[in-house]
Amino acid sequence: MNCKTSGHIAIPGKKEWGNPDEGDLEARYAHSNFFGKSLLEAVQMFQENALHFQEDLGSMPAIPFNFYVMAFVTYITSDLAEGDADGAFAFLRMTHWQIRHRSDLIDMEVLSAMQLACASVAQRQKFYAAEDPDSYGDFSEHYKAIISMS
Repeated sequence: MNCKTSGHIAIPGKKEWGNPDEGDLEARYAHSNFFGKSLLEAVQMFQENALHFQEDLGSMPAIPFNFYVMAFVTYITSDLAEGDADGAFAFLRMTHWQIRHRSDLIDMEVLSAMQLACASVAQRQKFYAAEDPDSYGDFSEHYKAIISMS
């Protein structure tokens, strides 16, 4: 298999990514941003700009998605995310979208981790400095919507 390892988890390689469709610019961009990155490197990317990099997750095949979404989970539930209102809100929106549109691609353990992370994010809206209801709404309401779909 064409994978390097990141701890005990294999970094998705060419086989897991496949060949991004030349016409699918988002898939090609996600591949160029994440291909070959370790979980730690991906966590650092989310720390740098979670709002930007979370968009790539929706354009990944199943195995890379399940691998790299765990970097977003790790980042958004860590102290590194303090004050990252946009990242926290984006995590909730991304989780909602993935469950609604691509739930068949999400590994059950990964889904559980995403849901636990959503619960944590919902309880710490102030931690993320996401208190403007016009911009971010009520995180607990976003969480309820996510859980109601699961």
